[in-house]
Amino acid sequence: MEQVSQKMLQMLKSELTGEPLPADFSAGMTEEDWNRLLSLSKHHDVAHLLGDLIAREELPVPETPKNAFDEVFCEAVLRAQLFEGELKTIASAFQKEQIRFLPLKGAVIRRLYPEPWMRTSCDIDVLIRKEDVKRAKELLMKDLGYRFEKQAYHELSMFSPAGVHLELHFSIEEHTETLDRVLKKCWEYAEPVKEGSCCYRFQTAFLVFHSVAHAAYHFKGGGCGVRPLIDQFLLEQKVPYDRAVYQGLIQEAGLTTFEANFARLWQVWFSGGEHDELTRRMENYILSAGVYGSLENREAIRIVKRGRFGNLLNRIWLPYDLLIVKYPSLKGKRILQPLYEIRRWFTLFKKGKMKTIRKEVKTNLGVDPGQKEQIKSLLSDLDLPA
Repeated sequence: MEQVSQKMLQMLKSELTGEPLPADFSAGMTEEDWNRLLSLSKHHDVAHLLGDLIAREELPVPETPKNAFDEVFCEAVLRAQLFEGELKTIASAFQKEQIRFLPLKGAVIRRLYPEPWMRTSCDIDVLIRKEDVKRAKELLMKDLGYRFEKQAYHELSMFSPAGVHLELHFSIEEHTETLDRVLKKCWEYAEPVKEGSCCYRFQTAFLVFHSVAHAAYHFKGGGCGVRPLIDQFLLEQKVPYDRAVYQGLIQEAGLTTFEANFARLWQVWFSGGEHDELTRRMENYILSAGVYGSLENREAIRIVKRGRFGNLLNRIWLPYDLLIVKYPSLKGKRILQPLYEIRRWFTLFKKGKMKTIRKEVKTNLGVDPGQKEQIKSLLSDLDLPA
């Protein structure tokens, strides 16, 4: 797997920077090797980037994986066009009704890629002020035909008539104390894109900070995939920002150690940096987990935090701080926790829920002490308490 992962990183670097691949890059690669490369790159949602490079450089890829890479590439281009059109529609509606909004994550960062379609997303993320949630929801449903799915900890989940998933955020807090003391102040670092516009953007130092903070949140939750490191590499290359303000935000959020090593790792991958022992451990953790982390990593982290028995107990009685993430209406009403626990138990019997719980319990029991200690050590060395 290490050889395949290094091939993937070489191809990503070539696609993003224009650096040529070694002349013997494809030498000795079998169809099975290409299929493994396809699987790994899909796991990290970057197969479309490899597909573009394969077509442009006319790499000698066997027909079956070549067709699969082509298909993923075409899907990424079409999805980007669909998302771009939907975001323009939302922006126009919010501007008309004077609802301030701020596009987040992929909707902003894709502008830094050589082509916007290169930065894929599974949804559109837009931030609005909490006091505008009801008005924005009604506007989207009544005027644009959106379907409301559910409200989560910091966003409404909605779907457009075309099936585009919108996460309408009223907060970017991550339910993590150290991060949230900075993230809760996000509107203080926002500004309109131009005079009279309801579309806002983060000041560049906060934009770069938010990218690192979001990566750290997912990293300590099981893994973040390679895409946040690509984002950070491009932000550093193309976005001028106030370094002193950025470092102040990083320090306040308790991310100094993580940010330094996160930067070293993207420099290894895309800017000719050299590995050290810690960046190699980070690389192994990220590459083995995929874009949304792995269940194995998540269960190992939960064991580190609560112990094996405590982790299993949480399946029955969810702690209050986690229950309010699932049920935001419980916040400030702790006396009602038993009723919400019962409500949650009933949802577990819905189709697919118990299957997921059984899989998590099985994974929990399968985490060996060595794996737990490796992850505990990695998080400790990065100053990311579980």
